[in-house]
Amino acid sequence: MSAPEKPRLPARIASALLGLVLSLGLVELGVRIVRPGLWDKPVLRDLDGQEQPLSSVIGYFREAGMTKDGERLLTNLLPHMVVRGCYDRPEWDYFDDDGCVEYRMNSLGFRDEEFARERPDGELRVLALGDSFTFGLGVQQADVWTEVLEERLAAGRDGSVQVINAGFACGAFPHTYLPWLEAAGLSLSPDVVILGFCLNDMGEIPMIAYDFGGASAQPGPSALWNLWKRTALRRQVEQAVKDKLSDPTAKQFDFGRVVEQDPTIWNATQAALASLHELTQQHGVRFVIAVFPMISRLSSDYPYAPLHDMMARYCDEQGIEMIDLVAPFMGLEDLDLWVHPTDQHPNDVGQALMGEAIADWLEQHP
Repeated sequence: MSAPEKPRLPARIASALLGLVLSLGLVELGVRIVRPGLWDKPVLRDLDGQEQPLSSVIGYFREAGMTKDGERLLTNLLPHMVVRGCYDRPEWDYFDDDGCVEYRMNSLGFRDEEFARERPDGELRVLALGDSFTFGLGVQQADVWTEVLEERLAAGRDGSVQVINAGFACGAFPHTYLPWLEAAGLSLSPDVVILGFCLNDMGEIPMIAYDFGGASAQPGPSALWNLWKRTALRRQVEQAVKDKLSDPTAKQFDFGRVVEQDPTIWNATQAALASLHELTQQHGVRFVIAVFPMISRLSSDYPYAPLHDMMARYCDEQGIEMIDLVAPFMGLEDLDLWVHPTDQHPNDVGQALMGEAIADWLEQHP
């Protein structure tokens, strides 16, 4: 009986190469499942396909709004500008097939539908000042809290309602809102100015407050987050995350102390808010501050609570109306409210919670 014929050399080489490719693929899959940094960082992408990191969003829009030579624009955004915010494999169904959301400015330079610069007779007009939370970073325009608020207010009125989204259009910090409101914003004849306030306007405050052993007080997405989103072990890892966060030895962040130790930003913000209040009072315009929560550790040990308390005391002393938006978020899973594991801005669900809560408050405080 003759011995079996050995595979020819080319076939053996091809088989070995195939095995190597499969092995490397399995290794890569394993690495991508367990190591941090699974997702590419989000980017801003213009219509020509040019990209900038999302982290440069403030400068990106500011520079874009300065490109018209010699023409004074109503806002800091370029009219009719279109750019997309793109994410690596986002989970939520409001993203398009490329994993992007569109940021489209109207003819006046707001991320809003078209509206008349002159307020029509009988219209209730609300001007929303703010930064990325108000602009609606990471969500479609229809899902931003300003649109949610507009729909709610319109449902309770016979006349028209216009809530103008001036997020990023007036800058990104309270001290930038003041000169814009005086020079341009009040010309829109608002009845109410609502300032969407983010807690990082008080100091160097991170958007997430978890620590899984790293030295940084502002950690990026960990392997646990990636596992939670990326594998069939979702339920198991979700429970592991919950167990970790309920660990009383987990690192605590005293953000009130952060502000007290270096009050530079907070002092400047207080001065700007007081000036905004004075300016609106002079023009007979109602001024309200809506304080957004940071979407992190939304439980009884919510570490940002001291900052909400500081804002409440300040507004009470200044006689400024304030809406604290933290209550609707308490007890919810923060991961379910993030735009993306790489972006902890509120998604469509979080934006809706903010818009509905503001509408509820305004109805209760006419």
